[in-house]
Amino acid sequence: MPGQPGDSSQEAIEAIAKEEPFDTAREWVGWRSCATSDELLHCEQVKAYQIAYCANELPRLKGMSWYLTKDVWLFRPEEMRDLEFQPAIPVLAATLPDPAGDAAAGVLSCLGPVGGLVLETCCETTNGMQRINASWGLQALRNSALPETLVPLLKDDLPAVRLNAALAAAQNWDARLLEPLAALLRDRYLPICRQAASTLQRRETTNRAAVYLALLKDPDPVVQGYALQVLSGPNRTAIPRSELLRLLGSPRLSTVNEALNLLQGREAMRWHYGLSMNDPHIPTPGEPNYVSSAEAAPLTTNRLTLARLMGLRILRQNADAQAIALTLPLLRDTNSIVRNRACALLRTLSGQAIPQNDPAKWEQWWAANQATFVAPKPQPGS
Repeated sequence: MPGQPGDSSQEAIEAIAKEEPFDTAREWVGWRSCATSDELLHCEQVKAYQIAYCANELPRLKGMSWYLTKDVWLFRPEEMRDLEFQPAIPVLAATLPDPAGDAAAGVLSCLGPVGGLVLETCCETTNGMQRINASWGLQALRNSALPETLVPLLKDDLPAVRLNAALAAAQNWDARLLEPLAALLRDRYLPICRQAASTLQRRETTNRAAVYLALLKDPDPVVQGYALQVLSGPNRTAIPRSELLRLLGSPRLSTVNEALNLLQGREAMRWHYGLSMNDPHIPTPGEPNYVSSAEAAPLTTNRLTLARLMGLRILRQNADAQAIALTLPLLRDTNSIVRNRACALLRTLSGQAIPQNDPAKWEQWWAANQATFVAPKPQPGS
């Protein structure tokens, strides 16, 4: 079923774009200010020989590493007074409870073990903004003891803290983080679910597949999708084929894509599936990555237009009687792209030139010919 030029009207494409609405209630976390670390303090770690003049003037600088800080401020003449130097870490720590404290956290994360200890300590406070900003700085740390701090943060009542802790967990891994991260797959905020799933996909062990197989049956499609993402890592062979086929009917395109990729053993389905028909190989019955026409039925009835287009492509590859039967209802599809592709498929397999806008004649033709129908197998690129 080659793609037809002009079968993708603007109206049809716009309808596809509206099918998966952006869920702001689940998506918004609201945790960052607009400040950056460059707007607060400029600092760089230096050795004594790099500040030789200062080391000569201040002998206590010799033989140690220091952080050179540049703080710029404009003063009116009447405001000018002698410059006073203050230790940077207390100033930064005092800024953490402020809305722009994430910039201070970014600087503290660069100040070695002392700065990291300040961040970890501030994560234990009852001040919400201070915990948010301090936990933001944790992701830049590399500390084998940090997971002990992260476990309670992954259960924090503030979504921004949970997200920051999930980001830090990816860089400071420990098996103690498995369970609290798995619990975040049910979080109401998508960025938290997404980050937890991404980390678990790379870090999960092969003996915990049952945890995520249970989540595949969760009534929430979001939970199902992220559980499938985790299973697609080291536990992909533990997913029953029946579960993957069921998920072809998911209302989330990412879940449909993942399930189909696992069924076919290759990354064959993309959002533009059906536009390019050049496959190096078409699976045949008996092969592990073969999806039969009957198995593709959940795709053809999926509410997502792109999923139905995926189904049509499988039907074209199979070119059997079941493919014809499943294609006929798509002549009445709500999206013109699907209707055009369905008609093109039927014409290719049947050799008939029945008008597209007359589905009843196609159904009459099939009723008269299904018992004797034989169609040639389309070749790759046809």
